Amino acid sequence: MGNMSYCRFRNTNTDLNDCIDFIEDLNLDKEENEARIDLINKCIEVAENIQFHLDENQSVEDYFKDNEEDEE
Repeated sequence: MGNMSYCRFRNTNTDLNDCIDFIEDLNLDKEENEARIDLINKCIEVAENIQFHLDENQSVEDYFKDNEEDEE
């Protein structure tokens, strides 16, 4: 079941922190190892996508803060 939109990032962030704690685990079965690789590739994709939207020397925090202010 997917996350509810109001807590999607909070829930995923908690799960991602757990994955980070075990990212170097060598005792994974084949499917879990494939999921780890897929997750790492998705993290790279997220980083590349947000980097495309940032101005030079702009932080991610500033980007989203600036967008929140624009919506007000």
